[in-house]
Amino acid sequence: MNAHVTRFVIGFVFLGSVLALLGYTGAVRRLNAGHAARPTRHGTGDTAGELFPARIEELLYSNDNEAVVILKAGGHAKPYLIMGIGICEARAIDLGTRRQYTPRPLTHDLVTRVTHALGAHVEKLVIEKFEDDVFLGTLYLATADGRQASVDTRPSDGLAVALRADVPVFVAGKVLDEAGHAEMDIGDTQPSHEPDMVEKTLRNL
Repeated sequence: MNAHVTRFVIGFVFLGSVLALLGYTGAVRRLNAGHAARPTRHGTGDTAGELFPARIEELLYSNDNEAVVILKAGGHAKPYLIMGIGICEARAIDLGTRRQYTPRPLTHDLVTRVTHALGAHVEKLVIEKFEDDVFLGTLYLATADGRQASVDTRPSDGLAVALRADVPVFVAGKVLDEAGHAEMDIGDTQPSHEPDMVEKTLRNL
């Protein structure tokens, strides 16, 4: 009798060990399958729905009273976004990057102050569309009562506001897929640096 009980216990333990091992193996296979199913987040084509954090890489002034701003979005195969902007917006961006303020508020300063006066705050800028060779952006705000709001903006104006509000800038993957550059190449625009542009702006106010 004791021998039968002993064999039963040994068999039960062995069976339990086998089932546990099979269960563990299945779990490992499921885990590995899950890792294999995750898409790669590099290159173009599978990044259209993502947002990539961006920063201003260069701000250049051309000889025909226009400017170029170059953004670099980390994590994308074509990280450089090159945008032609107006000279006034370029000066506002330049002031924002240097954390310099004019004696009287400029338009972008006014926007930021009005937003704060209403109890709201800017959360982020997203450059999310590229249509007919035009970049389109959206400023996302949080209101005093906790609601979310969004405002269409030209990316140049949005950058000037985002710098003053000290909030992050993002570029949609679909924009980089379509209009991004693998290298920082400004082509035939031939802009030139004007390091005294901010000083000129301050003197003219």
